[in-house]
Amino acid sequence: MFLWGNLTYSQIIYYGFPDTNSQLIKNTILIVNLFNDYNMDSRIEGEDSKIDTLCAILNNNHHLYFDIEINIFDGSKEFCLAFSQKTGKNLDAILQEKVKNCNYTIKGNGNTNPIFCLNDKKYYEIYNDRIDIFITEKIPAAADLQSAPSR
Repeated sequence: MFLWGNLTYSQIIYYGFPDTNSQLIKNTILIVNLFNDYNMDSRIEGEDSKIDTLCAILNNNHHLYFDIEINIFDGSKEFCLAFSQKTGKNLDAILQEKVKNCNYTIKGNGNTNPIFCLNDKKYYEIYNDRIDIFITEKIPAAADLQSAPSR
C-alpha cells in the first residue's frame, strides 16, 4: 500500500476574486481577467474595480506572498512575451501607488502557459489571456527578488 503522506496539500483555485479575504490561504490560485480591451501600449484600462479589489487583497494579506503572472496569447511568441512584460510593468506602476506592502512579484509569461487547449485559435487566445496569482506564505529568497517591484 502506498501512502501519499506529505506529498499532498490542499489547493483552492478561484476564477476571479473570492468573496472574502478570509478565504485566502497559502497554495490558493486566483485566475483573473484584468483586461477589458488591450491597448497597443499595454496599458490596463477600464477595470478599476478589479484593480481596486487586487490592491485590497494585497493590502489586507500582508502575511501572504503573491506571485502574479501575466499570460498573453494574441500574436507571435516574441510579441506575447514583450507585451506581457510591458503589461506587468504597467500593472506594477498602478500597484506601487495603491499597495502599501511589497508582498508581490510580477512576471510576464508571454504565451508559454496555456490552460485552455482547444485547437480553435479564437477561443485559444481569448481563454488563455489572463493573470494567474499564486499565493504562498514565504517571502522569496534574495535571488527571486530580482524580479520584485522596486520601491
